[in-house]
Amino acid sequence: MKLILKYLNKAMDIFLYTSLAAIIVVASYYLCRIFIADQFIIPSDSMYPTLQIGDRVWVNKLVAGARIYNDIDSANSSTLQSWRTRGMRNIERNDILIFNYPINDNRISFKINYVYAKRCIALPGDSISAVEGFYKNSNYESALGYEKAQEYLSNYPDSMLHESIRNTITPSRDKYPWSIKNFGPIYVPRKGDVIKLNAENALFYSNILEFETGKKIRVDSAGKVYLGDEPASYHIFTNNYYFMAGDNVINSGDSRYWGFVPEDYIVGVVGFIPYAIDKNTNEIKYDRILKFL
Repeated sequence: MKLILKYLNKAMDIFLYTSLAAIIVVASYYLCRIFIADQFIIPSDSMYPTLQIGDRVWVNKLVAGARIYNDIDSANSSTLQSWRTRGMRNIERNDILIFNYPINDNRISFKINYVYAKRCIALPGDSISAVEGFYKNSNYESALGYEKAQEYLSNYPDSMLHESIRNTITPSRDKYPWSIKNFGPIYVPRKGDVIKLNAENALFYSNILEFETGKKIRVDSAGKVYLGDEPASYHIFTNNYYFMAGDNVINSGDSRYWGFVPEDYIVGVVGFIPYAIDKNTNEIKYDRILKFL
């Protein structure tokens, strides 16, 4: 009987130690995903050739700081409520970012697990434009994005571009007939900036204004701007915004079409590709293993 009890106690100790180890491993895994890094799968070729379909990308959350939801309910709300840990550095131009797609139900609203991967080509306070297919940033003289694709776009006949691809966001289609080859400059709002509202910029920044104030914006026939029922002559931006673009400039839905990304929507910075799976064969793409960006 004593021998049986001895083995039972030993078995119980092994079970408890094993269970504790399993709990520690699982907890460490989720804590790593929350505070340090996470992995995402690339589903499209909008960042080709830098990122390709089937790439698994390792997203560093330590760079800009991990985004922490205030509570579980806020993670599933259309209004994001979160805070961010202290980051190692600020977001930089040419960083490849994972972020929540900002436009849902025709307005800026949060949707969990609906993320995009794009390159940041303009920071808060920058003015971004395109000149004959090449990106130009008022505060950055070096190349932005994948220049070979921009060169290809520059030489691509306008007549061959479908209207849905050719036309970008614009303050006024009649006054500013912008295209993906030639647009801007577009000012990217920065927290604390004061904008004097007029009929043109109020409509151009309408998503941001409604996002920050919670009020609908309208412009009357005389060009007077209203936020809700109150006239508005100026606005102080309360958030930082970023302008994102895909390296595959002819085949990327990005800020050129739907506008700006609020800072709180940024998940992290893509660091490297641990591995990739070919979507047609389900085999590992060995040339993509441990590919640093």
